[in-house]
Amino acid sequence: LIEKVKVAQETTENAKLQLREVEKRVEAVEAECAQLDNQLNDAINDKEAMERQAASCVQKLNTAQRLVSGLADENERWANTVVDLRQLSLRLIGNCMLASAF
Repeated sequence: LIEKVKVAQETTENAKLQLREVEKRVEAVEAECAQLDNQLNDAINDKEAMERQAASCVQKLNTAQRLVSGLADENERWANTVVDLRQLSLRLIGNCMLASAF
């Protein structure tokens, strides 16, 4: 009977040792999972920041394209104005002579 008790105690001690080892492994795996969760959250935050930055860049690019197309229209208008002013300057002397004759 005493031998059976000793064997049972040894078996219990061995089981407790194995349980501690398994608990240590579980603790290590849980710590690694927590670290991986933190890395995932950091990566998600970085991704969201990049998406916001990309959206901002797209918005700025659209604004710049509208500005450039508006300036292109202004360039055309100014070119037409320059042509008109050159034609007026050619007729200015004649117009002044006609006006002074009356």
